[in-house]
Amino acid sequence: MASILSIENELRWSWSNSIHQLISCLPAYDFVRIRRGLFACENPSCGAVCVHAVDRDLEQHFDLLLTQNHDGARYLTRREKTVLRIGGLHMKPNLDPNRYAEDFRNVGAIIATNDQLAGFALRVNPNTTVIPNGVDLDHFKPGPSHPDRPERPFTIGFAGNIDGMGGPYKGWKHFIQAQVDLSIDGVLSKYVLYRHNQIAHDDMPEQFYHQIDALILPSQGEGCSNVVTEALACGVPVIITKTGFHGERLTDYENVVYITRDLETESPETTVQICNAVRRLMHEPELYRRLAQNSRAFAVAHHDVRDIAAQYDAVFQGLLAPERTATYELASTEQEN
Repeated sequence: MASILSIENELRWSWSNSIHQLISCLPAYDFVRIRRGLFACENPSCGAVCVHAVDRDLEQHFDLLLTQNHDGARYLTRREKTVLRIGGLHMKPNLDPNRYAEDFRNVGAIIATNDQLAGFALRVNPNTTVIPNGVDLDHFKPGPSHPDRPERPFTIGFAGNIDGMGGPYKGWKHFIQAQVDLSIDGVLSKYVLYRHNQIAHDDMPEQFYHQIDALILPSQGEGCSNVVTEALACGVPVIITKTGFHGERLTDYENVVYITRDLETESPETTVQICNAVRRLMHEPELYRRLAQNSRAFAVAHHDVRDIAAQYDAVFQGLLAPERTATYELASTEQEN
């Protein structure tokens, strides 16, 4: 059984939720999860070990290293056995495409969560594969009323990390302003914020996605948004900016409603677009039904964690295979002698 050291930024949010589901589909590997950070674990029962930094001696005990984001790879010594996952960068229109070249160079393999990120990595590392985040479709699934709306006031939802620069990056203020503007129409809101009113990940379908009628995410940039992925899996229409994997793959008014955001002026037009989209979903049941059905269909086609696990397995095997072949040849030679 091959051993993998998974180096993660957080233990109860974002990629940590994805990899928890992924590991369950990869029984051929022995994963050890550690947190790369400066804070002690808030939940000792999370199944991961917290460390202040990656001990370089620790690297030697694992067949492969898997790091969550680009900056995690720069401190590792066994880069040839490192799988670098690019979950997202703070994308700006004038971002230098070569800015992260040194982080991408010389690692064994790169998993990019969308085509744009893969394009940056491919400049310096040909062993780059696009693999979006996966979700357990048996757990994250539509509520009983799908694809028709339940009998309740229309409810919009937001989930994200708004600490520090997270608020502006995720477009939190646009959601809040839309909530105020839509209150005259009787629209309610529900939001889940990292480390504030956070809901356990396993409880998110029933306590969040099944209680909202549209997910709003006016984000500046994404790799492959987990909350959008999960909302799609639950058959919840999403109103988002055209960014990340979903900005590259979804189709406006077929399985998504796109809004625009001017990052230079932060025009109130973004809020207006959110409000107009919500009102259409409220008053056009056929549109709502189409988006709800097609959202789930997209998740089934692109985000089934079992399919995603198979793609990760192929990347892992690509780095393990040369080592295994050499070991087999050496053993065969010794037997002949």
